[in-house]
Amino acid sequence: EELRNIAAEGGATHVISGNYFTAGGKFIVNLSLIDAKTGTVLKPLEEEAPDKDGIYNSIDSLAKKIKSALNIPEQPIDEAVYKMVGEVYTRNPRALQYYIEAVRLDQNFEYNKAIKSLEKAVELDSEFAMAYRMLGDNYDHLGDYFKKYQYLTKAYQLKDKLPEKDRLVVEGSLYLLREETIPKAMDVLKKAVAKYPDDFLARYSLVDALSWGDIDLMIKELETLIYGQNQTKSKAAYSRLAGAYYAKGDYIKARECYETMANANPSDPDNHKELGWLFMLEKKFDTALAEFEKAVSLAPDDPYFKRVLARFYYLEDELEKSREILEGIRKVYKDDVDLDREFAALEMFEGKFREALSLEEENEKKEKDRGRTPLSMDSVLQFWGRVNLQTGHPIKALEKFREALEYVKKEEDRVQDIGFTNLAHSRRTCMIYQICALCDTGKVQEAEILGKEFERLVPSHQKRTAKKCFCYDTEFLEGRIALAKKNIPEAIRKLELGWQALRGGELNWTMRFILDTLADAYQLGGRLDKAAETYARIHELRTDSTDWGAVYARSYYKLGKIYEQMGKKPEAREEYRKFLDLWKNADPGLPEVSDAKTRLANLSVS
Repeated sequence: EELRNIAAEGGATHVISGNYFTAGGKFIVNLSLIDAKTGTVLKPLEEEAPDKDGIYNSIDSLAKKIKSALNIPEQPIDEAVYKMVGEVYTRNPRALQYYIEAVRLDQNFEYNKAIKSLEKAVELDSEFAMAYRMLGDNYDHLGDYFKKYQYLTKAYQLKDKLPEKDRLVVEGSLYLLREETIPKAMDVLKKAVAKYPDDFLARYSLVDALSWGDIDLMIKELETLIYGQNQTKSKAAYSRLAGAYYAKGDYIKARECYETMANANPSDPDNHKELGWLFMLEKKFDTALAEFEKAVSLAPDDPYFKRVLARFYYLEDELEKSREILEGIRKVYKDDVDLDREFAALEMFEGKFREALSLEEENEKKEKDRGRTPLSMDSVLQFWGRVNLQTGHPIKALEKFREALEYVKKEEDRVQDIGFTNLAHSRRTCMIYQICALCDTGKVQEAEILGKEFERLVPSHQKRTAKKCFCYDTEFLEGRIALAKKNIPEAIRKLELGWQALRGGELNWTMRFILDTLADAYQLGGRLDKAAETYARIHELRTDSTDWGAVYARSYYKLGKIYEQMGKKPEAREEYRKFLDLWKNADPGLPEVSDAKTRLANLSVS
């Protein structure tokens, strides 16, 4: 009865049940081919292997017997698409066992554990191509792109040992390493899916390729994978589908994906954390808070989920509650280096720039002592560069972004390629912020030179993509440079194009910065209605981002000034009050605070 239920769930017409045992050193397999609907045994099957190395040949022999029992006609074997099972993966049973376990761990996002299992697999079989491919993917998730490059290259070198469907997946994975070969990766993986539509790995790899450009087709392929191939319990597939909906701005469908996962695995705190952010985007703040608190209750010993709860509170302007949670984490987890950046983000919201910047040097030292990968240090330095950029220290910001780029270059030297996909992203992001810092220091000509270099690094196929990453946004940079040159009409035109190209949930960490730049251009161009609308949009953003706290707080001050120019005195007073409440404990001498107080006082008596 249980087998029939399983078959019904999977849409199978027949099932196989059986066992194996050893006798005199031999391996003996006994199977029964069963009609799934009636439960009738159609044919007993037996196969014998002289030793463990012969098991794989026995499996192939059993496959042929099953085909015969099901009246599937024998056809000539095409060696390009079919190889004996022992040659496809490995003839080492323990290596295969480690690989299968790694697949399970990978699907559950347990990448460190998966890597350990895969390393054992390739230690047992040094020519295990698919294990090398998966090692590359798992190191990618951990941000170690050099090892990703090493292992995917190794898998490619062994590809001739694979059948066509797996060889195509390995080829596609290698082509995804470099930006200029992403279109080639798509073509190869589309071919794999067309020839082997039921193969999970082929379709899932195609999804990876499509994530670089065609979000709509990515959604279609994921829906086919989940519903058409009955992968309804695949956490990895559902998470990718939720991410694709999120990128399109369809937050309700994204939420429905995580609700499905939460119902399937109610003890997983990650699902509740993601639901919290999605409810935030739907402006259902009480429901969001309940989800964040649920995540904390499911993982009470993990400081990460407490940090997420703290972010919720400071995004809701409940800064004291946020600080209370962070201080509680610090008492228990004194070595949690991520806390430094959480506190810095909070200080930015409150205008405490000196306290934020005082954490910078110590945090960088801690991160280096942690043995961070070059790309991880790039991320750390870019964070502190953004802190300096929005606190009026563009020269220091420029130093940070240049230092970050040096870490990117170190990794490029290791892989001997500046077109490596993830590294190219980091390189261009560093360049964007360098250009912004140069504009703020008045070095516009130098910014223009760097802007031209940036444009040359954007692949032509990405220039044609409707949904872009910030690191491809040449229009934003052109607009920022035009703004620095006081060419306001051109600045507005370019910044609008850049914003339209980038709009989407995947870009939440840059949206405040982009909107602030656009709103400034509208204000300088005398388009007060558009400036007011855009500054107000910054208030409304509810995203999981520790960046741009000062930009957020200042947007109230800037909007107050716009309303004042428009003669909307009650609205202006409200914005000034909100700003002064956020920065009530700000550093002494900040010009925005004294100016807001003066303006509010004048409005109150007029």
